[in-house]
Amino acid sequence: MYRRLLTIMILTSTLSLFCSHLFAVEILDMISPEQLQRIREVKTIETIGKLELGGLTGTIETIYSTPGKIYTTIDLGMIKMTQAYDGKSAWVKDQNDQLLELTGLEKRNLVSNVYIVGLCYFTSEGVPGKVEFVKDTMVDSQSYHVFSAVPTDGDSLWLFFNKDNRRLEILKERMDEIVAYSYYSDFREMEGIMMPFVTITKASIPQFNTSQVNAEVRFNIAVDDSIFGIGTNDSSDYHFPADADSILVPFYFYGGHMIIDAEVNGKSKVSFILDSGAGSNVIDKTYAAELELKNTGEISAKGIAGYGTATFAEIDSLVVGSIRLLDQVVGIIDLAGIGLRYEGKLGGILGYDLLSKFPMRVDYAAGRLIFHNPDKFIPPDPGSGIDFELLMKVPLVRAIYDSIPGRFLVDFGNPLGLILHKSFVDKHKLVVTFTDIKEIRGGIGGVGGLSDAYAATGSVFRIGSLELKRLPLMVVGGEGGLVKSSEADGNIGNLLLKDFSIVMDYGKKKIYIAPLKK
Repeated sequence: MYRRLLTIMILTSTLSLFCSHLFAVEILDMISPEQLQRIREVKTIETIGKLELGGLTGTIETIYSTPGKIYTTIDLGMIKMTQAYDGKSAWVKDQNDQLLELTGLEKRNLVSNVYIVGLCYFTSEGVPGKVEFVKDTMVDSQSYHVFSAVPTDGDSLWLFFNKDNRRLEILKERMDEIVAYSYYSDFREMEGIMMPFVTITKASIPQFNTSQVNAEVRFNIAVDDSIFGIGTNDSSDYHFPADADSILVPFYFYGGHMIIDAEVNGKSKVSFILDSGAGSNVIDKTYAAELELKNTGEISAKGIAGYGTATFAEIDSLVVGSIRLLDQVVGIIDLAGIGLRYEGKLGGILGYDLLSKFPMRVDYAAGRLIFHNPDKFIPPDPGSGIDFELLMKVPLVRAIYDSIPGRFLVDFGNPLGLILHKSFVDKHKLVVTFTDIKEIRGGIGGVGGLSDAYAATGSVFRIGSLELKRLPLMVVGGEGGLVKSSEADGNIGNLLLKDFSIVMDYGKKKIYIAPLKK
């Protein structure tokens, strides 16, 4: 059973609902005692099928094992990914073979997936959870019993059981600000259990439409339990000079962005924006055409105000200073189309795929980046490090505005300073802490479009041991994207960070922020 395996697959459609809430129904009323016993006897489930996603077609294999483990591999040609959960830790190996532990929203989503794939709503033996009858409803002239399910450590789900045949035919779920529906069909009896062989997800954003058609479904196969563990990152897709402790890369500011030079596929150097808010390296659409890159697929790119689109391409090499990244999959985006302007040739954006590999110090005063050899790096005072997690591969730290704790993205691609999301401001009535409020005509832009915004002077912002008083900030609102996310309350950008010494260490998930030495 395929629910939705890539955390970036955020899919929506609309159901027509009609409630006839006449009586309570128990979830076990949907199956016979004999079927329940057969489900309890299933210790592993393997599905192998065809997957269509974002204009790409390939294969998907999922292995579920009790108690509550899952392992999924996806091969869409250029895009190959693995995702797993071992009952405690969740992880993904991305399109560039980089291993990343999942936390927060992305981990909860995967746990919910385990819950559905393992039929845990019937037994709670794999992933425990609470299931309650909600109502009866009609969808496309068919009557359904609707149950709410809340897996332990997962997200809320809604299960639609056909009242006539008692099959789970529709799954509704929420991921952050988006609602998703999956539709199951082509049910076949497998050892007394009805299993769907087709899953269709319809989306309001066309590139999110997906389908999975299973060719095989097998129970109780032998499984090597080690496949679920997170393992180690053994990727060797870069070259860092072995005799160097660090590499210096100059940068300069343009429009609040850090600009550095890089070479793609051995061509002449062009300018790139350094952006910790980018979940992958990106090549500008115009420059990609000049490089004759063959791009494919179409996937959603989440931005501050909503969702844009990106395609994929493969490059042989990307060189920054004397650091060389090899055999990389990059995103292709029309940077001018999202409002990025530059006086020269803008090659793209360098984000997670570069920054995650090397501890990096930002020397704002001297206009240089110091990339450290990960095998030789000695961090600053360990006690001064601030822990971060990754939200869609973007660092997310805990900090306090006024007296309210929040979670803030650390975003070198933000040319501004402290940004507070309007939902966070409204929820905690923080506008009373602002002075010098000024509306910003036209709002601010990025991937997904424009967001309405206003500037103000804030009260106090605390991050780690630092306390910043009467700092300029911006409040940004909108109907989608990061500003509507329940996972992030704001964004910390260059105008705030430039007054400090910054060290980012993705390997240890630490950021070090210290006052500049005078």
